[in-house]
Amino acid sequence: CQVLPEKYGVRKWPDSPDQGCSGCLYRVTWSPETSSVFKRIGLKLFHNKKAIKELENANQVIQSKYDEVKRLVSELETKNKQLIDSRERLQSHQKKLIESERRYKILFENGSDLICLHDLEGNLLDTNLEHKKDYGWKHQDIIGRNIRDMIPGQHHSAFDDYLLRVKDQGTAHGYFSIFSRNKQKRILEYHSNIFLSETSQAKVVHATGKDVTDRIAAQKALKQSEDKYKGLVKYAPT
Repeated sequence: CQVLPEKYGVRKWPDSPDQGCSGCLYRVTWSPETSSVFKRIGLKLFHNKKAIKELENANQVIQSKYDEVKRLVSELETKNKQLIDSRERLQSHQKKLIESERRYKILFENGSDLICLHDLEGNLLDTNLEHKKDYGWKHQDIIGRNIRDMIPGQHHSAFDDYLLRVKDQGTAHGYFSIFSRNKQKRILEYHSNIFLSETSQAKVVHATGKDVTDRIAAQKALKQSEDKYKGLVKYAPT
C-alpha cells in the first residue's frame, strides 16, 4: 500500500490512487487539489483550541476532585478529633468508675453492717457476710443459698411473712435471727427495699442488717438487774 497516514487527511497525487488498501487502518480523503495554507493553519488552530478546551475541562475535573478530597480530609480530621475527645472522656469515666467501685468495695467488705441482695424467694445473690469473721461463712457456702436455711426453724414462718411484706409493700423493717456457721445465734435489725435490676430487669431486694445481739443481751441483763433490784427493795425489811 502506498497510502501514508496524513495529518490532516488531504494529499494531492497525480494519479489519484485508491484510498488505501483493505488492510489500512487509516483512511484519507483525497482531493485532486492542494489544500491552502490558511486551511491547514485553521485546522491546526481548531485542533489546538479543542485540545486546550479538553485540557481546561480535565483541569476543572481535577480541581473538583481535589476540593472533594480536601473536604473529606477536613471531615476526617474533625471526626478523628471527636473520637480522641470521646476516648479521653471515656477513659476519665472509666477511672472514676474504677475509683467508685474501689470505694464501694471497701465499704461493702469492711462496713459494720451486713449487706445482702436476694431475690423474691429469699435466695442470696450477693452479700458481704463472708467478710464478717464472727459468722464464719465462706462465699461458696452462702451464694445461691436460701436465707431460710440460715435462720432457726421456729422463725421460718416469720421469714415467709417478711418476703410477703417486701413483695406487697416494697419495703420491710424488723428483727430476725440467723445462725453463724458454728451454729451460734445472732440477732439482726434489718431494713429491706425492693428495686429493679438494670441487668436482668428482675426485682431484687437490697437488705442491710445491724448485729444487735450484744445490745439486746445487755438490755435483757439490765432488765433482769432492775427486776432483781426491785425485788430486793420490795422485800427488804423496813
